[in-house]
Amino acid sequence: MPPTPQERPRAIPGKILARRSLAMAAASAAAGLVVGALADGVVLGGAAGRFWLYGALAAFVVGYMLWHAVVAGRPGLWRGVAAGAATGVFAPVVCAVLVIVGDHALGVFHGGSIGPGSLLKNMLIAVGIGYFSLYYVGWATIPTGAAIGLVLGGIQRYLSRKPPSRSPYPEKP
Repeated sequence: MPPTPQERPRAIPGKILARRSLAMAAASAAAGLVVGALADGVVLGGAAGRFWLYGALAAFVVGYMLWHAVVAGRPGLWRGVAAGAATGVFAPVVCAVLVIVGDHALGVFHGGSIGPGSLLKNMLIAVGIGYFSLYYVGWATIPTGAAIGLVLGGIQRYLSRKPPSRSPYPEKP
């Protein structure tokens, strides 16, 4: 027997899921910006001076996607910690891919080779470099992502259990 409409769980509107995911994406982007700016001070040549941009963009994209997939529908502390830590693991990899693709595009604009083989080879190298970079920045990205996930997961869980108010404006007599 199918459940009655009163027994069915309510579907969460897409706008709410997107808003919850954007909160994590914005917080992750801020953390990626800080870690990228710190990396700019260490890196010599190449993409130096642009890691703050690549780090923020990578953290934004990965944070949004993971939060939307794991936490936004059913917010909670441990789901938030898991999604935040996973963001800290995968954001450096995506950042490395963005650095390689960005440098390849700049090279093409300045007369470099345009063949797909060189881009594919560079992408594979970028994934390897991204995982290797966890050694250098993983100590910062993984705990920071987990802490952000813990805080946002708790806040969103509290707000999702709070009964919605009828109107933000008082009723007129």
